[in-house]
Amino acid sequence: MNHSNSGVFYVAAGKKYVDEACDSAKSLKKINPSIKISVACNQDPEDKYLFDPIIRVDEQVTCRNEGLLFKVKHLYFLSPYEKTIFADTDTFSASDCENGFDI
Repeated sequence: MNHSNSGVFYVAAGKKYVDEACDSAKSLKKINPSIKISVACNQDPEDKYLFDPIIRVDEQVTCRNEGLLFKVKHLYFLSPYEKTIFADTDTFSASDCENGFDI
């Protein structure tokens, strides 16, 4: 199947979770260097080249509950892909996940 409009999507609020998303994306890129990866976040990732695009959400998050709400609010509506695999920021990729787009 053609996966031209498919990608992995993270939602991260706060430095800790944005950094985790970067680590997770690195593990995914090691396995599948051509996979598209995007992130919706409230601050810029240190490694901006991991994500295409970075969707900046100017929203403050001051506690864990607000962080969970941030994820839920933006998870479904901000993905730039027709077919999306959502990955939590603490996900470590051990094998190719592209067949998930066919489900």
